[in-house]
Amino acid sequence: MQPPLIEIAATVLVVDDAEANRELLSRRLCKEGHSVVVACNGAEALELVRKHSFDLILLDIMMPDVDGYQVLETLKKEEALHHIPVIMITAIDDIQSIARCIELGAEDYLSKPFNAILLRARITACLQKKFAHDLQQRYRNRIEEHNALLENHLQRQTEENHLVAHLMGKMMHSPGLRDDDVHYWISASDLVSGDLVAAARNSQGKLFVMLADATGHGLPAALNLLPVNWVFYRMVEKGFPVPIIVEEMNRAVKQQSPPDRFVAAIVASIDTENRIIELWNGGMPPAMFCDHAGTVTRTFPATSFPLGIVGDGFPTRSEIYQWNDDGQLVMFSDGLLEAEDDQGMHFGLQHLTMALGEAPHDKRFDNLVERLHRHLGEKSAHDDVSLLMTRCITAEA
Repeated sequence: MQPPLIEIAATVLVVDDAEANRELLSRRLCKEGHSVVVACNGAEALELVRKHSFDLILLDIMMPDVDGYQVLETLKKEEALHHIPVIMITAIDDIQSIARCIELGAEDYLSKPFNAILLRARITACLQKKFAHDLQQRYRNRIEEHNALLENHLQRQTEENHLVAHLMGKMMHSPGLRDDDVHYWISASDLVSGDLVAAARNSQGKLFVMLADATGHGLPAALNLLPVNWVFYRMVEKGFPVPIIVEEMNRAVKQQSPPDRFVAAIVASIDTENRIIELWNGGMPPAMFCDHAGTVTRTFPATSFPLGIVGDGFPTRSEIYQWNDDGQLVMFSDGLLEAEDDQGMHFGLQHLTMALGEAPHDKRFDNLVERLHRHLGEKSAHDDVSLLMTRCITAEA
């Protein structure tokens, strides 16, 4: 069963050299709710379509001077006019005339004398097709506009990401990170990492290190790390201890970041003269101290909230640990533990402790990174992965 014809009001140009035909078509079209403009010859029709907008043209074939074929051919050649549907009107009901009309681009044809029912049906069907095409074109144009907006947005976002990546790169090239006692590795899951490592010595030669992991990934996470990084280096330079540094970092994140953004972090100082580690862990996986043989002799689990969750009363108490034998302080983000192999198995603490124990102390860092690469295989980690290993030796060593 055919769907019912949808009534469409349109602006129609009627072109016929016979006044009676123009009058008849005009009355019937107006009765159907259409607006009608008439032309008595082909030249006048071409002048009108170049000045006004029409939804449909009813075009007589047999006219003096410029006939319907010539008008139709001209319309279909001009870029601004070829989209207007044309129904040819002919008193010559022969196959060759009809075929020529179709070849030149006419949508349909009507034979004189006009049948009112057939006239209405063909005009309505033609207009339905035309308006459906126009609607499709409008949607296509709108999609193209949205795609252009998205492309511009993506370009701006990429530029912003590259800018932040540049800033993060400068942060990661701090002189403290080139310290002989510091080894670190970061693998970003996005263009910009949401993890951060930092290292600096104060005026007394005490080494301070930090590993931070901001909420989320990419640019939003990286932006939350900027105040943390700045506070860390500024306060180490001024000689403040770990609890005061942590308190100031928490204040900066609380004031400058959105309420749903926070930064998990470990901040530690290594005093080689007295063989003392002072460490604060806020929401990070447990840090580890492993001895010269690679055995984990002490862990430092999280004892506080991440930075930025609470304001007053934020717990900044640090842990103190004095080592007897030389070793290494190991810190890492949860991305390392959660890295999955092709079977979906996490790297986990088991692989981590095995990697620490199976290699000599001077190869331990490289072995851990290599073991993680083997675990991931061809896959990429779903989260940023960061690792920071610091030598803890006596001042005389």
